[in-house]
Amino acid sequence: MQVTRRFLDLCLLVMIGQALVGMLGFWYHLQANLAEPGHTLWEKLVNGAPPLAPLLFPNLVGSALIGLWALTPHLEESVPGRSWLGSTYRWLHPLESEEPAEF
Repeated sequence: MQVTRRFLDLCLLVMIGQALVGMLGFWYHLQANLAEPGHTLWEKLVNGAPPLAPLLFPNLVGSALIGLWALTPHLEESVPGRSWLGSTYRWLHPLESEEPAEF
């Protein structure tokens, strides 16, 4: 499969969406636990919806972004131009993206 800048940008957008869903899920799980009847907060958290489970989404997003960033230098284009990942790559590797100065 040929990987292009557009594909990496689409993957990045999907990853951002997944991170937002994970954070929203954490909020909803926590709110559900606080609203349910129970004697103590500990009892509500242990027996209710697991609030930390949705935070696995942002955790996996971090790993996926590392993988997408590692693919960036292997694109057919030398260094991606109008891409968020390309801008990050150029920022972290400034010497590779600059042309040598001629005197």
